Amino acid sequence: MKIKEYISHYVNFLKLCKEFYKYGYWSAVLALVAIILQLPGPFLTKYAIDRVFPQKNMALLNTIVLGLLLLMVFKILCGFLNEILLFLFRTRAIMKIQLRLFAHIEDLSVAFHNEKTVGFFTTRLGQDTANLQGLIAVAGIGDHKTLYNINPSYKNLFDKQSS
Repeated sequence: MKIKEYISHYVNFLKLCKEFYKYGYWSAVLALVAIILQLPGPFLTKYAIDRVFPQKNMALLNTIVLGLLLLMVFKILCGFLNEILLFLFRTRAIMKIQLRLFAHIEDLSVAFHNEKTVGFFTTRLGQDTANLQGLIAVAGIGDHKTLYNINPSYKNLFDKQSS
């Protein structure tokens, strides 16, 4: 297949999943929030080690620990909701595709059904939609998580600014 054919198939798939865009959008937002919530942890830890421990300020240390705890809980909650939205997107998109495939198979001619066995249909529909679900999970939806990952080289940038 040529690249234009792949792109046209992907565009057709996106049109098929148009009604499920809200799940992808909110999943991307929650993934971005979860990634952003990873940033304060190292900075608060550095602050606690460099400033709070030498001063032996236990009240500030307790505040920092409580803040880190709240950030972690909120990050876990965002990740959990993100996974639920991705699951809903995958299952609803696959269900819609399977229903359209079954409706198409019902409309095929009798001669076509005489040539193919029932096992062929059930195997192909089951395996192809399972493969598609894997593709959606890895390539179609997982890309926004990869795009939001923070590059480790940014750490050096922040360390130089704080010095």
